[in-house]
Amino acid sequence: MLTVAQVAAVARRKDVTVVLDSQAAKDRVDESSNWVLHHMTKGTDTYGVTTGFGATSHCRTNEGVQLHKELIRFLNAGVIGKDESNILPISTTRAAMLPKEGLALVNGTAVGAALASTVCYDANVLALFAEVASALFCEVMQGKPKFTDHLTHKLKKPKQDRYALRTSPHCLGPQIEVIRAATHAIEREINSVNDNPLIDVSRDKAVHGGNFQGTPIGVSMDNMRMAIAAIGKLMFAQMSELVNDFYNSGLPSNLTGGPNPSLDYGFKGAEIAMASYTSELLYLAGPVTTHVQSAEQHNQDVNSLGLISARKTEEAIEILKLMSSTFLVALCQAVDLPHLEENMQASVKHAVSQAAKKTLFTDEQGSLSPSRFCERDLLKVVDDTPLFTYIDDATSPSYPLMQKLQQCLVSHALDKSNNEEVRSIIFQGISVFEEEVKNLLESTVPKIREEFDKGVTSIPNRITDCRSYPLYNLVRSLGTKLLVGTETRSPGEDIELVYQAISDGKLASPLLECLEGWNGAPKSIEPCLV
Repeated sequence: MLTVAQVAAVARRKDVTVVLDSQAAKDRVDESSNWVLHHMTKGTDTYGVTTGFGATSHCRTNEGVQLHKELIRFLNAGVIGKDESNILPISTTRAAMLPKEGLALVNGTAVGAALASTVCYDANVLALFAEVASALFCEVMQGKPKFTDHLTHKLKKPKQDRYALRTSPHCLGPQIEVIRAATHAIEREINSVNDNPLIDVSRDKAVHGGNFQGTPIGVSMDNMRMAIAAIGKLMFAQMSELVNDFYNSGLPSNLTGGPNPSLDYGFKGAEIAMASYTSELLYLAGPVTTHVQSAEQHNQDVNSLGLISARKTEEAIEILKLMSSTFLVALCQAVDLPHLEENMQASVKHAVSQAAKKTLFTDEQGSLSPSRFCERDLLKVVDDTPLFTYIDDATSPSYPLMQKLQQCLVSHALDKSNNEEVRSIIFQGISVFEEEVKNLLESTVPKIREEFDKGVTSIPNRITDCRSYPLYNLVRSLGTKLLVGTETRSPGEDIELVYQAISDGKLASPLLECLEGWNGAPKSIEPCLV
């Protein structure tokens, strides 16, 4: 059985061949061809062989070869151009067409089914990407994983996180069912006979029917385009949350990765582009099959518009590829930002610890100072203060880090259990501690960022332990990296690299690697034994 994946592979790659039982098929085709020639010479009327076409089928001729040359000629009513891509291969043009072959050549259902096959393949890959990307989105947003629990989807009442995160399985599930149904319909078409008339050699007759009607293609492509639009809308909603610092669980606004947020607007332009893509995608979601017109002297009063619908779905697929590329680059940025934060935060903690040991442990006489007990609370301040609130200047007194460190020491000094002497000692040490921290931070923080840009980190990236790592690795293996405003490299350059990789078919393997070891079945619900 021929699959949409095989059709897509043959259409796009010169090194791919599909092994079918060609000899068995050729024998049957030869029998039918001989039957046509035999009955034509006998003078038997056969549609499209000795008759005209459609509303002019009352015309008769015994010049079958010339009839099909005329069929090709009068159907050439469009603007084709002289580009070689619009010309039939030489091997085809050199071969003489036999009676009825011209009719098969111009059958729109065959062309529509071929295009629909490549569209179905892409749609399945992108739908799978949307699922894995939603999982990665949950990880970078620090979402509550309960929405993925198998019981949640048996009861279908998830709570907590915003809809784009916790209801992503419910949004994607119906769309995947639509894409799956469309794929089955197209595979049925490419494995069926859509000719007319059909030749039944065993009964010595030509059966006139309507297998040429491509309605299954048109309807399937219309439905698929709506599913693609819904997937794109979900992806845009997720992207909007990802760049919004009100919702993205501590990530910087617009995913800015540079040292100066005032001169780094990160993925602001990318989100605007996503809005534009979404608008166009939703416009394309409208049905094509409802616009059929009566044609060919009202003989073709009902048509499928399958090829047009397949073409519009192909356009929708291209837009979804652009959206997927943009979203994937943003997700990788969101993966690297916490990695940068973790490494820089470790450096800040080390500096605070060193400063505390140097300035708070002993007094001027070398005796143990009561302020030595502050270190643990000072380190907790560093843990609790988001790095991106002071990333452009860790030593600024107007930023949360230095303010909270000072507040921590003041709180210790004002503790009721301390007497006036202890309070005085701690207060005197605050300015000395702050000065020491500033000196250490000014030398260590820029160094950590410089090393991070070179790929040298003391703490490894936690994405390597995640199932979604193959997807991240694909993006970074293309030469992309954390985007910052201090460099001339734009988000569009990285997005273009990822888009090209998706267009070249490099997305499927990493996606399958992400799902390796999973057979698609939900977990069984086991009772908890107390």
